[in-house]
Amino acid sequence: YSGYGFDIYGQQNNFANSSIYQKIINEYGGGYGQQDLVAQALGVDPQMWTFNESDMPTNMHYVPTIMVGFNFKLPVDKKSSFLLNVNGSKLGVEGNFTMTTKRPPTTINPAVTSNVVICPIKGKEQRLQFEFGFQRLFGGDDKLNFLGEVGFVGTLTKFDRNWIQINTLQIDLTYYSNQAFYPNVVPNRVPLGFGVGAFVGTGINVAVNPKFTMQLLYSLSHEKVNIGVRPVLKLQNAIGLRVYYNI
Repeated sequence: YSGYGFDIYGQQNNFANSSIYQKIINEYGGGYGQQDLVAQALGVDPQMWTFNESDMPTNMHYVPTIMVGFNFKLPVDKKSSFLLNVNGSKLGVEGNFTMTTKRPPTTINPAVTSNVVICPIKGKEQRLQFEFGFQRLFGGDDKLNFLGEVGFVGTLTKFDRNWIQINTLQIDLTYYSNQAFYPNVVPNRVPLGFGVGAFVGTGINVAVNPKFTMQLLYSLSHEKVNIGVRPVLKLQNAIGLRVYYNI
């Protein structure tokens, strides 16, 4: 999501071949004799701006989101159950990159002397999470108990989209396949991957009535988001509410 993109062999591009460079410099920035739409968005004359490798995105991070799904448990006894959970979410990724104008934009207050423009870069991805584990209730109360759970998690991750915003100009980075001198708007294979990890959780189990059970839960998972270059296991946190219908 940091604007580099991948070549046709699935390797991350260098700066000169990156999707953000191809888009800003060549497609929207007046390359190949085209109109300089970047200058218009910045409020300066054509080519009165720069973008180089030191301006590449930083502070890329995921934004908290909502995860929903179906959760099942198969009781072993009154205190123990096997778990099968299927949860889905759409996550956002955010960061910033910079551009430098060769004179202050006309739309900026003359008292402002900085000519560095900070622009956002964003991404979206979809995740489908499969959990198989074991849950145990602790305590002797019939209505309220603490719980603990542990198990394996499989995470199916699909890249959705990636874009940048230069003031009012939005530029899509998703559909750009790198070629040496003639960039081509042909979609690459959509990054999709499945990774296996583990999870633990703790919380409170509330027997609302004979038909419904509610659980307030904190879950910590060690998941592998298997897209991009050299994916590794990373910690994920979730605070959740489960409601079971007791058959």
